[in-house]
Amino acid sequence: MENTETKTKISKETANRDFESWADALGIEYDMDGMNTEEKSDFERLKAPIIKAIVDGRCVVDGNSIEYTIKTCAAAEGLVGRNVKIGAPSGAIYSGMDGYKETQNVHRLNGAMSAMTGLDVGIFPKLDLRDYSFFKAVVQLFLSI
Repeated sequence: MENTETKTKISKETANRDFESWADALGIEYDMDGMNTEEKSDFERLKAPIIKAIVDGRCVVDGNSIEYTIKTCAAAEGLVGRNVKIGAPSGAIYSGMDGYKETQNVHRLNGAMSAMTGLDVGIFPKLDLRDYSFFKAVVQLFLSI
């Protein structure tokens, strides 16, 4: 079942300010002046789903944490509309990747997402791509700092 509740969209400028506030609180470098072309491209790719989620009202910044509302999930009932709070990661993000081979990148990523959110690792493969891309971007931002 799709969540039909419509949240008010906010401006992209406000979303960028919210993102920068969150990034400042958690030590994520977002000033692109010191980045080379490849780093800028990678950063923009990771930032885009987060900004889109803030604009759409699916992600709310609250100090050093963010709260994301799962929008769609055809593969698992009970996930649509679920709010997931994501705080600053701890060393558990690396523990979440343990037990998987270096070649199992998706499994390692799902383990890291589980460690950051407290959700069971088996939930992430069930998410629709939009929701999955959000969690993936958040984790990859932290793994890149």
